[in-house]
Amino acid sequence: MVLEASKAWHVGSENPYTIGLEHEGYNNTASWYTNAMYNSSGALVRNICLDNSINPLRTYYGPGCNGSTPQCLQGSCVKVKGHQMFPNQTHNDPGQYWNWAKYYKIINNTYSITATYTSSTGSFYDSGGSGANYSNDERKFWLFTKAGATNITLSFTSFNTENGYDHLYIYNGGSVNSPLVGQFTGTVNPGPVTSVNDSVLVEFRSDCATTAAGWAANYTMNGTVTPTSADIIAPTTLVSATNTWVSSAFTATFTDTDNAGGSGIEKGYYQAIDFNGTEWRANYTHGFLADNFDNVIHPEWTQKTGTWTVTANALVQTDETSPAAGNTNIYAALTQSLSNRYLYHFLAKFEGTGTARRGGLHFFCDNGDSTNRNNSYFVWFRLDDQKVQIYKVINNVFGTPKADVALTFTASQWYDIKVIYDRVTGKINVYMNNAVVASWTDTAPFTNGSYVSFRSGNCKFSIDEIKVYRSRSSSAIISAGPGLANDIRYQNPSPTQPAGKIKSICQDSAGNLSSIYFDDLNVDWTAPTTIANVADGPAADISVVNTTDSLRANWSLSSDPNSGIVRYWYSIGTTPGATNTRTWTSNWASASVTAHTLSLTQNTIYYFNVKSEDGAGMFSPVTSSNGQKVDTTFVTGVKNSSENISLEVYPNPFSNVINFKLYNPGDSKISVSIVDLLGRELSKTELKEGQGPVNTSIYPGVDLCKGSYLLKISINDKVYFRKLVKE
Repeated sequence: MVLEASKAWHVGSENPYTIGLEHEGYNNTASWYTNAMYNSSGALVRNICLDNSINPLRTYYGPGCNGSTPQCLQGSCVKVKGHQMFPNQTHNDPGQYWNWAKYYKIINNTYSITATYTSSTGSFYDSGGSGANYSNDERKFWLFTKAGATNITLSFTSFNTENGYDHLYIYNGGSVNSPLVGQFTGTVNPGPVTSVNDSVLVEFRSDCATTAAGWAANYTMNGTVTPTSADIIAPTTLVSATNTWVSSAFTATFTDTDNAGGSGIEKGYYQAIDFNGTEWRANYTHGFLADNFDNVIHPEWTQKTGTWTVTANALVQTDETSPAAGNTNIYAALTQSLSNRYLYHFLAKFEGTGTARRGGLHFFCDNGDSTNRNNSYFVWFRLDDQKVQIYKVINNVFGTPKADVALTFTASQWYDIKVIYDRVTGKINVYMNNAVVASWTDTAPFTNGSYVSFRSGNCKFSIDEIKVYRSRSSSAIISAGPGLANDIRYQNPSPTQPAGKIKSICQDSAGNLSSIYFDDLNVDWTAPTTIANVADGPAADISVVNTTDSLRANWSLSSDPNSGIVRYWYSIGTTPGATNTRTWTSNWASASVTAHTLSLTQNTIYYFNVKSEDGAGMFSPVTSSNGQKVDTTFVTGVKNSSENISLEVYPNPFSNVINFKLYNPGDSKISVSIVDLLGRELSKTELKEGQGPVNTSIYPGVDLCKGSYLLKISINDKVYFRKLVKE
């Protein structure tokens, strides 16, 4: 523990400006995170914020994150956040199970009501009013309450907040601890929200930068409402895919939870999508579809009729008046026979100048190219008639609508649309902004579909972020590998950019839908590249070494563009690939090694074997050196006029006398010294000058203790060493 003013080792490069807290437990187990921990930690953070002039409203309050910095990074606006939300981090503390929404409320445990509405009807705006933007760093509260009220309805006529950063919360009751009806951000209109209660609390939070126009809404207390289920609380879902790199098929586990006393979980849905290096897509042959329409219309889509373009990151149909404008068509192939239910999710906006503007989605089509898609179901939004309809098309004949429901929605406003179809029971539910707006059950349901198709009639029709999910149980096997045979078809383009994502959403028996949860996946199924060369010795390749307890080697680098090289491994053996001298040993990131404490045998050849390991735990093929022979009679690297000078020393270990043989190819001055391991010269013998063999013995002039020494041979201006052992 250190003082707040002191710098501690906590988040690497971000230490100079951060204050860190460590919590007890493991981040992969939610049970560690007790109420006592949340409350004590929140109180401490609240005090730290006060002492250091940190705005506690800058606390992160989004979903837990299970990745590292690339997946979880939060910008500088967020001051109270997890380890993995800072730059340059590899840890994922406190992980996916930390409840940031709860933590935010504990840290910001007091609030005041901005305005209270008690009249039966009226208008409701953000803090900027009807003509200005709201402000940064807001946390505002509006309370709608009336004694004896039995229902309160909020109807939004416009909605625009900074998407993903500024959020509106609606609570079914008079406090932030009341059940949450919904959380809204961006330009998706919350739609009419009705609470069967005497109070509704609205909370708004904005971050430190970028404001928007906010919202305009009308409210009504004690109006006429359609009875709704007693359960209006959305369930929650979590995905636990894998904490390691994906190299092959794996099992994703889903945890769906309904509120206490709720209607119970009815069904869960999932989607596997992958990153192709440019954008996130999905394998349509496996029943998934994903297109954000960020750049161009992809070749998977066929433009049959209408004028379709990608404009402002959305798919837009602009033909309102031509003969073909009454039935435009853009369709894509999609296998729809792999799960019992399919969930079609997209954003839609209806606008234009006509008086019969309409648009919608055909699904479970057996012929996307046909006039009315031959056999299909069709959800049709009629802007000017203010209704939503469900049709069943048989042999290109519409017939009368199977459901024809009044629906209030506004031109030029984005809406979140979800359609769920059960091909076993035939039930269709249509959602707008997560509220069911139409439903119908087909007693003779279509059980197979090959296409989906967007259609408009005399309308400028915009679509964005089409996602198709399949129903699931509590787990699903996700395949990974190249091509259409797999769910995840691409590998990470870099170690920090995930290539896969598993998404989950669930519904309870009352029809409430959870928020969408996702888990990023790092993907690499390709082994690192083969190490091209392993050289014996510290630099250029050698073939002879005169040591008996150590060997050296170096090698060329391996590479892996997907997960990177995390370490090199080496072994040493008396044959290529063998490990009988040293078993496989990590050398971390270094491409050279000196292996100590070996027991080497004279005239034996030893081989270094090297392999690399990538971030996914896969290994390159083993590359072996061409071997280095242990020869204690040879002094490596001693050359004079390209002739080797050989040296023989015996006995070694020695007792009192040292004998050696040396061939002097030139008329050189030679001296022999005994040196200890600290480099201190203990004795020195001068030899006579002259060319030819030198056979002599030396008697160290000092009493030497048992141990290791060096024999120093000086030949003119060159010095060579040989290890000696005194018995």
